[in-house]
Amino acid sequence: MQETASGTASRRAPDGDVVSGPFLIDGHVHYYPNFDRDGFFDSALANFRRAAGAFGSTSEYAGWLLFAESAGMNYFRRFRDAAGRAAGDVWTFHKTGEAESLVTQRSADARLLLIAGRQIITSEGLEVLALCCDAEVRDGQPLASVIGAASRLNAIVVLPWAFGKWWSGRGCTSDLWCAVRRRHSSAGANPARQLSFQPVAVGADDGGNDIA
Repeated sequence: MQETASGTASRRAPDGDVVSGPFLIDGHVHYYPNFDRDGFFDSALANFRRAAGAFGSTSEYAGWLLFAESAGMNYFRRFRDAAGRAAGDVWTFHKTGEAESLVTQRSADARLLLIAGRQIITSEGLEVLALCCDAEVRDGQPLASVIGAASRLNAIVVLPWAFGKWWSGRGCTSDLWCAVRRRHSSAGANPARQLSFQPVAVGADDGGNDIA
């Protein structure tokens, strides 16, 4: 989780107070069965704190983790189902006023905001992210159908871009994306895995481009 995007926004905390940004955002998060849960969030918090120091952020939420879960992966839902339960784990989960977000916390000053999201593979072999959305969109559909379905769910639609993903025949799909984009969503990029909100907020990491 090295990629961070800084942006200004607001979010409603579990107690109902509105928390204003700026925030640091990892816009492409995967969680796998072999991960140690506490270690995962400890690492995320440490990475965000380093980035927050560089950006001079004093936000209550040092970082947002935007999940991009593949078919069959439903860890955000598991975390949401565990909210409010007593557990022996270091990190605990707390519901917000919306189904697509959670707060995970280990102490008063160690909190992260988790946002639901899905990763869909199109019939062209392209990857589409439907961020801020917990509803599943079926793999194997054409790009235009996937984008349309995700947009109808009010998701932020992102196409992770890198040379290997768009080279050869897949590159022709970029014309379709440009046409569809006139009707759906915004845009981002991945030398940074950038992410675009409104207002636009982008950041950088390691090489490639996301089109959101």
